[in-house]
Amino acid sequence: MRYRFGLGILAALLLGVLFGPVVRADVEDMVVETGCGAPDIPYYTGVTNPAGDTYDVYVKLGKVGQIASVSGYVRFDDGSTNCVDIGTAQASGSEWRKLGSYTDIDGEAETVLQLSSEALADLPNANRPTLMLVSQTSPVCVPKIQCETAYQGQKVYITPTGQRTNDYALNVIEAKLLDGDTVEKVEYYADNELLYETKQLESFDTSLAPSYANKLYRVIYFSSGQKAISEQTSELHMDSFGAFTIRIYKRYQQAVWVIVAALGVLAVLYAVRGVIFAVNRRRLWRLAHGFNKEAPEKMRSDAHIAAMVRRDKALKITGRVSVIIGSAAVLVLVLSLYVVQIGTVSGHSMDVSFEDGQKIVINKLPVTFANVNGGSYVPKRGQVVVAYPNFGTNLADDSIDDSETVIKRVLGLPGERVVVDQGVLRVYNDVYKEGFDPSAGVTWAVNLQADDSTDYIDITLGQNEIFLCGDNRPVSIDSRFNGPISTSQIVGVVD
Repeated sequence: MRYRFGLGILAALLLGVLFGPVVRADVEDMVVETGCGAPDIPYYTGVTNPAGDTYDVYVKLGKVGQIASVSGYVRFDDGSTNCVDIGTAQASGSEWRKLGSYTDIDGEAETVLQLSSEALADLPNANRPTLMLVSQTSPVCVPKIQCETAYQGQKVYITPTGQRTNDYALNVIEAKLLDGDTVEKVEYYADNELLYETKQLESFDTSLAPSYANKLYRVIYFSSGQKAISEQTSELHMDSFGAFTIRIYKRYQQAVWVIVAALGVLAVLYAVRGVIFAVNRRRLWRLAHGFNKEAPEKMRSDAHIAAMVRRDKALKITGRVSVIIGSAAVLVLVLSLYVVQIGTVSGHSMDVSFEDGQKIVINKLPVTFANVNGGSYVPKRGQVVVAYPNFGTNLADDSIDDSETVIKRVLGLPGERVVVDQGVLRVYNDVYKEGFDPSAGVTWAVNLQADDSTDYIDITLGQNEIFLCGDNRPVSIDSRFNGPISTSQIVGVVD
C-alpha cells in the first residue's frame, strides 16, 4: 500500500483518500525446465560459489503446508558434467528437512545445485523451493522451523544471504557465522508495523508498540547481507499518546510535515496580524493622548480608512482559510487512518471481482473498534480484506516497501483446518468435521477462477490467524503460498 502523500500536495490531502493506497493483487510468470536425473521430472537449478568445505544441504518448499518428495544433485562447473546425488527427502513447506551432504574440495569452481520433483512444475518465481547450505566444519545451526542460533546471548533466527530468484532459478542460500559480522542497522517491528530503528542491537522499547500487537520483532541487518530475527510475545499494556504520536509520524512523515507546514504558515500569519494590530492600537493610543499628531487630511482620508479596512479583512480571511485548510488536512489524515480510505487495485489475483486499476473503498472502522477494545478484528468468511502480507514475504521480483498491502478473500477462520488437494480447498472445524467447500453456494463464487494445481497443503490455523485466497486462484499468491496471516495484519474490509 503506497500512501501518496507528498510535500506541497495539500490539495491531495483535502481531496482525501482518493490519493490513497495501491493494493497489490500479485501475479507471477510460471516457468519450468526439465533435465538432469529422470528426464521427465521437472527441476530447477541454482548456482553458488561457497568456500571449499563439506556442506549439509537442507530443503524447504516454497508453499507453507506443502509436502513433496524431492531429489537433489550437485555438479561443479569445472568442465565436468557429472552429477553427484545429494539425496532424497520428503520436503515440507513448513520446516527445513535435511536432503544430504556434499563436499567441495577447493571452492574454486562454481557449484550448480539442482532440485528435482514432480511438484516443481509451474511454480511462481517468488515461491520456489530453497536449499540452505550449512558448513559441517563451522555449523551455524541445525535448521528446523528456522535456522536458530545465538547472537549476543539472545536467540535469533538467521535469514541467510543467497542468489536472487529469477526464471529457471532455484533459491540457494548459505548460512554463515554471525561472529565478526558487522551490524548495519536494527529494525523494530510490532507484528508487521515498523516502529523505529537503531544502529546497534538494543532491548525493544515496548512502550512504542500498539496494545493490540501480538508479536514484536527485531531484525538485525549485517554487512554480509544476512539478517537475524529476534522475536518476543507482546505484553498487554495501555497505549500512550506519545507512542501513538511516534507511530503516526514514522508511517506518515510526509503527510505530517505537510500538516506541520500548514500550521506553521497559519502561525506566521496570525503572528503578523497580531503585530499589525498591536502597532495600530499603539498608534491610536498615542494619537488619543496627544503624543502623535497626523495631518488632518490623512485622518479624514476616505481612501486611507478604506485601505485599513481592506487590510484588516484580508488578514481575517487569510487566517480563517488557513484554519480551514489545517483542520481539513488533519481531519482527512484521521479519517484515512481510522475510518475509510480509497485504494487502487494493482494486479489480477482478484479478477474479476476486483480488477487491475479499480478503485476500492476500504472500511477501517471494524479494525479501529477492535483495536480500541484491545483486540484484533476477526472478519467473516467470504469477506474481502486489505492486509499487510507476512513479514519477509516475497510478492514479486522487485522489492516491497513496508507499507505495501494485498487484497484477498477470507476463507479460513481462527482455529480451523484448511486442506488444499488437487486445487480443491476444504475447511474443517467443530461444526463441519468432514469438511466443506467455503466457495460452494455463495454469490461471489461466480467470479471464482478454479485452481488447476496438483499441490497438497494442510494447515491448522492459530487462534489469531486467517487463511486468505485470491478469486483468480491460478495466479494469486496468497496463504496457499505464504501461509496464514495474523488478524492484527488486517487494514480494513472491502465491501
